[in-house]
Amino acid sequence: MSQVPRDPCTSAPLPEGLMNLGAEEIDVRLDVIEGELPSDLYGHAFLITAAGSVAAKPQSPNAVFTSGGGNSLFNGDGLIYRFDFDRPGEVHLKTRLAKTPCYYADLASTPGNPDANLGFDNLGLARLSFPLGFRNEINTAFVPIKRSDEEHWRLAVTWDAGRPYEIDPATLEVATPIGRTDEWKAADLPLGMNNVPFQLALTGAHCFFDPKTDEFFAVNWSFSFFSLFAKIIAYDWTKHISIKWLKYAIARLVMTVTRFIEWLLKPILHGKFEGFLYLLRWDGCEQDLKFWKVVLPNGRAVEIQQSLHQLGVTEDYVILMDTAFKIGLEQLLNYPFRRNLDLDSKLRNIIDTPQLKDTPIYIIRRQDLTGDRDTVTARKVKLKREAAHFLVDYENPEGKIILHTAHNCAWDPSEWVRDCDRTERAADNPHTFVGMPVGSTDVNWVGRYAIDGETGRIDEVRSHCFYDRQYTWATSLYAYNGVLPPNKLESVYWISWGCWPELLTEFMLDMYAGYKYREIPVEEVKRITGEGLQTNLCRLDTTSKEAFAIVDSYQFPPGYFANSPQFIPRKDSEGEPDAGYLACVVVYHDESSAKHGEVWLFDAANLQAGPRCKLAHPQVNLGISIHTTWLPEIAPRSALYSIPVREDYGELVAKCSPQVREFFEKAVYPYFERSPI
Repeated sequence: MSQVPRDPCTSAPLPEGLMNLGAEEIDVRLDVIEGELPSDLYGHAFLITAAGSVAAKPQSPNAVFTSGGGNSLFNGDGLIYRFDFDRPGEVHLKTRLAKTPCYYADLASTPGNPDANLGFDNLGLARLSFPLGFRNEINTAFVPIKRSDEEHWRLAVTWDAGRPYEIDPATLEVATPIGRTDEWKAADLPLGMNNVPFQLALTGAHCFFDPKTDEFFAVNWSFSFFSLFAKIIAYDWTKHISIKWLKYAIARLVMTVTRFIEWLLKPILHGKFEGFLYLLRWDGCEQDLKFWKVVLPNGRAVEIQQSLHQLGVTEDYVILMDTAFKIGLEQLLNYPFRRNLDLDSKLRNIIDTPQLKDTPIYIIRRQDLTGDRDTVTARKVKLKREAAHFLVDYENPEGKIILHTAHNCAWDPSEWVRDCDRTERAADNPHTFVGMPVGSTDVNWVGRYAIDGETGRIDEVRSHCFYDRQYTWATSLYAYNGVLPPNKLESVYWISWGCWPELLTEFMLDMYAGYKYREIPVEEVKRITGEGLQTNLCRLDTTSKEAFAIVDSYQFPPGYFANSPQFIPRKDSEGEPDAGYLACVVVYHDESSAKHGEVWLFDAANLQAGPRCKLAHPQVNLGISIHTTWLPEIAPRSALYSIPVREDYGELVAKCSPQVREFFEKAVYPYFERSPI
């Protein structure tokens, strides 16, 4: 356990500024409101957040855009922030919305427009138009790209339900998708949703570019609708059964019967509604992507049950994780009855299921990714407890994969507070934080694992996992020194959201009451959350099992919510492990201002000393932010790889109605076919 100093915690309200999602496109110089700006900052830090939809209306006088309608705050247009440290004594901020073709389609079909009948609606984590399809909101993460024969860095923006896009790092404008629409396999959907221009292509927000081999890796997957419904039925039939062997027997029976029905229907369905998983590789310049279907040693296709939010790449292996961030009916059928919260609640009780108790990972040998084959075999390994984010060392010492992760035990970040929820602070306005991710119902763990890449065996001697009752609650996002994970990670920084009564819902407490790995009894979780635990930032020494521990930390003041840590190296530090700064977004409540967000800079080697500098600006409105990255330099994008929008969508649009074809001609294509000045 950690031996770092601890401050007494004091309960304070969750800042309402988290709900005020700014969507302005601005260029401003940030003000230093406290401390002194370090003189050895350099490069450019990038941050992304979901800034609501073009049709959303402010829910408070201070809000710019919110998701609205009880949907997740992670459902929104990607708003990209770039913090420039290339001017001595200054920090400049530039923000731009990620304006993909579907963004312009959404903009032109909002209420009041002639084509409003084509308009999109929010569905939980997604935004959907039945005539047009699913929005690709690219609002989650970044992937830095730099080929060995290129002078400057490129940058991709991603999310879990759409193709990655490259942006121009200098202008922040969308440049091109990675892969054509006919290269990505769309999920088979009911209700005629397969004949739309904006198809649902599931991937992972954390793709990876290996600058040593000039290879970009991503995934393209879909869940099996049969397995999805089997999971729901098995959970509903067994959730009140306490006898473990009986629960297991019923669940296996349901899965077996479902697979038999799926087999019987194969000749009729012709492969529709089946799950699939493809690993794809791209070299950053060739027009075509290379795909491999991922199968198990017995030849059976790998089925993803939750999502593939993240993959990892080492010198010898690609690691895929079935992450504890569910994508299913419960994330889409959010608010179907609108005015009847009781019916909404009952529907959620039927279709919602807990995340997997253990984490499946799939190990693929890079040497097997050859151009003469279309399938690749993966070895399945299970880690105890759930996980959504992880890192891997690039090196494989003695054939071992060194994997660093946080286990979000009994905490599902794909769930959010809904209108029908009751929270531990029910006396307050229960609808203030609708859309925020729910709180954790148990303490989380952090782990470092050594896994044999060939056998999948976990080396227990070199692996270690622990929790801390003060510091590992709702452990969410990470940071490390470097643009990409180094050969060996010596320090990993984790930010934990802490415990907030406004986010601990009765529904989540009930769902995880019988959690297999529970450390803190439910009643004690409620007590701890009621008292409040602050957000904190920790540094882990990851060099060995003996040293794997929290060695430095900072607790944010009560009522301050911090997120999105990013390491910024000191100039000329030459990759020293902790030689740099940690930047975090900090949101708090300020009665005197409509803006509530700041950027705090910490000495990465001395977090407990507190922030060295705080930055803000009256025009900057920061809500619940997501992932970050850092580049040492930026320049206008000069890569030749480009997919013209008309060519990309032409075949799909040709199959649509005359209205949709005309709509693309006047509302989408013109933004990407401007005449040169």
